Amino acid sequence: MLTTPQLITRIHELNPSADLRWLAQFSRESLQQYLDHLETTQEPRGTTWRRPDGSPVLVTRKPAA
Repeated sequence: MLTTPQLITRIHELNPSADLRWLAQFSRESLQQYLDHLETTQEPRGTTWRRPDGSPVLVTRKPAA
């Protein structure tokens, strides 16, 4: 299991535009989930991905006005 600083470093390697200070605001669990997502995007198209438990299938929002 990676530590929070290790997760931030690995995320930054895959997504250099992610600001290190911004990433430091998130929990270790959130960072791990984001890293898992980034690593999945490195796989060939059509690779199986399993949605995390408790994660909604579809997310919507209503316009402000």
